[in-house]
Amino acid sequence: MTKTCLENTRVSILSEIMDWIQDTERDMQCVFWLHGEAGKGSLVIAHAIARWFQDLGGFSSCFCFWWD
Repeated sequence: MTKTCLENTRVSILSEIMDWIQDTERDMQCVFWLHGEAGKGSLVIAHAIARWFQDLGGFSSCFCFWWD
């Protein structure tokens, strides 16, 4: 099962990340640091963006860390 955001949720942050991906300015930062408290949805956001970018034919990666 693929993790994804529910329809019409997290629209603002998804839009911000999509704009960052599509920005071609030379001085744009190369890494988008998505972080948040456990259980707040950052992993779901990362999966939704990766799926969207893959559907566009792009290549991306996602690294997730957690504390035990």
